[in-house]
Amino acid sequence: MTGNRKALLIGINYLNAKPEQGRLNGCENDVKNMERYLTEHCSYDQSDIMVLTEDGEAQYQPTRKNMIAGMRWLTQGAQRHDALFFHYSGHGGQRPDGRGQTDEIYPVDFYYDSATRSFQQTLTARDLNNLLVVPLPAGCRLTTVIDACHSASALALPYSYDHAGEAVPSSGASGRPSPADVIEWAGCRDDQTSADADEGGQPQGAMTW
Repeated sequence: MTGNRKALLIGINYLNAKPEQGRLNGCENDVKNMERYLTEHCSYDQSDIMVLTEDGEAQYQPTRKNMIAGMRWLTQGAQRHDALFFHYSGHGGQRPDGRGQTDEIYPVDFYYDSATRSFQQTLTARDLNNLLVVPLPAGCRLTTVIDACHSASALALPYSYDHAGEAVPSSGASGRPSPADVIEWAGCRDDQTSADADEGGQPQGAMTW
């Protein structure tokens, strides 16, 4: 039995970034390449793919508000046999959460608060777990690609494995297995960084490529 297919693709180059935030070059290319891959090879229909990039209209800018709305759109009405896909290419980081470090990703409107010496308007691993994983029913599949620094635990999934298939500690594990089939492909370990690369004649994320 075949279910519905929906995808949310987010790519942020931070075109107006301040020096302490950092500008990227290949994230929007990542989204365009992933969109083409899904439609040409994975039977996703263009009308069932939401794209958030800085060159989009206001409602499709990758702000924190729009990213949350996009995630809710992705999981709304999810049923058994549905195939959902989430891709994020942009900045990732970590922050203390009382139990150690937790991964987080950075919408285009994130900023540095000098008073707290921390970035604000971010989405933490717990946020992503609550938005993308918790709403899913049994038998639904969510495949995610997080091409960002410190991304191995970006969804706070309870189990994590390295490139060789060995179990590794997860800094943001929720400890709550989902009844759905949820997989995250991460650009690097929690203690590593990802980077733009020049691949195929254009800048893009090395992991996405």
